[in-house]
Amino acid sequence: MSSSTVSRNSLEADQQWLLRSSSPENDLDRDERPSKPRRHIVAVLCLVLMFTVAGYVTSSVLLNNRLEHPFRIPKLPHEEPCDFAPSRPSWNSMPRHRRHAFISAVQRLASKPSRLGLSNTSMYDDFVYVHTKVVWQVHHHAISLPFHRYFVHIFEQALQNDGGYDGLMPYWDWTQDSSDPLASIVWDPWAGFGSAGNGCISDGVFARVGKFANYTENGYEPHCVTRNCLAHADAVDESDGVMHSKHWTPAIVKAIIDDSTTYRDFRQRLEEGPHKHLHAYGIGGDMASASSPNGQFIPQPKHTLSRIP
Repeated sequence: MSSSTVSRNSLEADQQWLLRSSSPENDLDRDERPSKPRRHIVAVLCLVLMFTVAGYVTSSVLLNNRLEHPFRIPKLPHEEPCDFAPSRPSWNSMPRHRRHAFISAVQRLASKPSRLGLSNTSMYDDFVYVHTKVVWQVHHHAISLPFHRYFVHIFEQALQNDGGYDGLMPYWDWTQDSSDPLASIVWDPWAGFGSAGNGCISDGVFARVGKFANYTENGYEPHCVTRNCLAHADAVDESDGVMHSKHWTPAIVKAIIDDSTTYRDFRQRLEEGPHKHLHAYGIGGDMASASSPNGQFIPQPKHTLSRIP
């Protein structure tokens, strides 16, 4: 099979997932309050994250602070006001030794057994598994941004407490790279996360670990992490830019912040703009599926969105 055929098939697969995720039956914007079963699923899985993935808050504390609303995180054992809001670093400007420290922490999570009791998988896989189970409940409606902000926070705690990482979760400032996305430092094999090419990562530390990822949206399927950046670059339409980069420029993000008049408008424009075009039309591969946290060692589009006030 020719490389052009592989690229075309990969691109079509990414776009098919996007079409399914954006279809009317999956879009809950017509009623921002999800049904009771969906609310309960999200609530239970938030607790799963807190009890088993993170494990940093004791069950007695949570049980004494009942979940009065399905989307409200139980009160944590911290009464003092927040005097210091930590500032996460940009991967683009982190020194090399800090980048290596982060990557090493990710590898440590991948070497530790699952906290969810999943067979033959790792603590890292727990995050992928949970995301695949709630993907339709935590996208395309009101809880999307707060859920993913909390999801990133729990992953950050795991990196610190179980991965030995002594820093904060970095983010990829993709707006800085929108003018030439394929030249971004995130694809560097030594200062980043390996190739931006088609299919399995071909260089860098994660190219040497074989089947790093264990879950897809279909369940347990050990595989190498894939990206389709070049396929998306080859299929570029001039109006979209390389990797659809014209949809995630500094000007686009500024317009979303300045022009959105409601939370709903703000969220929809983020999800249908930079978020969609980066995940499905820009990076593709694992990043274009419900198991996108497989690529979480790239500071994901959601990480950057979580820093937008």
